[in-house]
Amino acid sequence: MTSVYLTAGEANGVNAPQDEKPDFEGYAAARQYGIRAAYAAMTTGDRDAAWRREVRRLPGDVVFETATLVAKPHVTLAFLNLRAPLDAADGGSNRLAWLWDGRRDAQPYLRPTDSPLPAPGGCAATTCSPCWRRC
Repeated sequence: MTSVYLTAGEANGVNAPQDEKPDFEGYAAARQYGIRAAYAAMTTGDRDAAWRREVRRLPGDVVFETATLVAKPHVTLAFLNLRAPLDAADGGSNRLAWLWDGRRDAQPYLRPTDSPLPAPGGCAATTCSPCWRRC
């Protein structure tokens, strides 16, 4: 069984309390930790079961992370880590929808804290590595 998470889900980057400074990478890492813990608890009864985390590559040097439950290797999570939809800096675009419908040709990802992914680079019209590109 493979579950795919398209966005990093970093929201406003604040776990709690609300007076903390945003930490988008940390927020995304905490979210993914919780997802892994939930799947581990449901399938093994141990929320702290070990995961094998790896970087996967697609053509065009597009990367994403997978986490495979060691005790139940048929359980894999794929994290594409696209930035969450709303961004005031670029007019509140919905990044995922705009990538899908062609208003955006590429989208950099967010690297969660402790992720095996390489640090994301910037996207330009002709070079976009590492980013998600519209096919």
